[in-house]
Amino acid sequence: MKTLLLFLFSAFLSIQVMAQSTPVEVILVGNNKGGTVSVIDANTYETLTTIDIAPDKAKQKKKRQSFINRYVNRKLGYKYVDDLDVLPDGKTMVISRPCYADIAAFDLNSHKLLWTLPLKKRPDHQVMTKDGKYLFVSLLLNKKSYKIDLEKREVVGTYKTGRRPHSIVLNEDESLIYNGSLKGNDIVVVDTKTLEQKNYLPFSAGVRPFKITPDQKYIYSQLSYFHGLVKYDVAKQQVVKTLNLPVPDFVKEIKLKDYPFEAAHHGIGLSKDGQWISLAGTISNYVAFVKLDELELVKTLDAGIEPSWITDGFDGDTFFVSARKTNEVYVFSYSQQKMLKVIKVGIYPQRMTSAIWQRTQ
Repeated sequence: MKTLLLFLFSAFLSIQVMAQSTPVEVILVGNNKGGTVSVIDANTYETLTTIDIAPDKAKQKKKRQSFINRYVNRKLGYKYVDDLDVLPDGKTMVISRPCYADIAAFDLNSHKLLWTLPLKKRPDHQVMTKDGKYLFVSLLLNKKSYKIDLEKREVVGTYKTGRRPHSIVLNEDESLIYNGSLKGNDIVVVDTKTLEQKNYLPFSAGVRPFKITPDQKYIYSQLSYFHGLVKYDVAKQQVVKTLNLPVPDFVKEIKLKDYPFEAAHHGIGLSKDGQWISLAGTISNYVAFVKLDELELVKTLDAGIEPSWITDGFDGDTFFVSARKTNEVYVFSYSQQKMLKVIKVGIYPQRMTSAIWQRTQ
């Protein structure tokens, strides 16, 4: 009997040790066409694991998609992951899957598909509240976005946007959502609780990735077809400063209609000290280092082919750039203005996010 109790106690301790988790600072890379997510250690730059985010392909093929989603899938090919976030538990990843028109959740440790939320509409960019309760998702082919309750796993609200809503950002205290559009040439500002529109900000072109200053006085934004950055005064509702960035000779030969997804530049980062802003020159194949106060270009560096997203690291100095045509992620330093590492990932990496992964052994 004593031997049995010792055995059971030892087994219990083993299970407890196995269940313990280690927090790891990671960058999650959505490999859009590959149907995977690469999990990269934000400090060592090692790829820790790769998650299949379309394990339900066979099941999804039996589902009838809307006509417009079937058309887009045929024309552009299957895009399995557009945007992604990690819940505060550090163990659950939530992603938007355009080709299946749904939101899906995965266990970061077991890689198991936990649940899906069919939307019927094609999801695009998303942003999650810090407490992990709500997810706001742009519906690219519609003039609206969804508010999703992640605990209930249901759409609990809708608000109007400009045509083809795209980039979506929460302000510092999460009281407002800023939702840009590609064809409406605007940003709508919406109350996150009531979904009432609080402001309307017109632009001269489609709104690409943008950053909002903590005081919400200014927005730094990339625009469709534009090689550069604009500083937008929210109170004046107008651009007050423009930065034009270099256009390589080979790009000058490309017609505007042939720009990939109408984006000359797509991807923006901000150093923790607020001194530097980084910009992905998507069609020009570089990353630009810009002094924020002066809005002055300091340097451009090679960033693969079609760099399309920027995510800042945890140390306030490093940032990660996804190069979708070379299936790579580049790591750069703001302070040193140099490239630190090139990491091979899956097929067509685009959106990325930083997270604390509670890794179980």
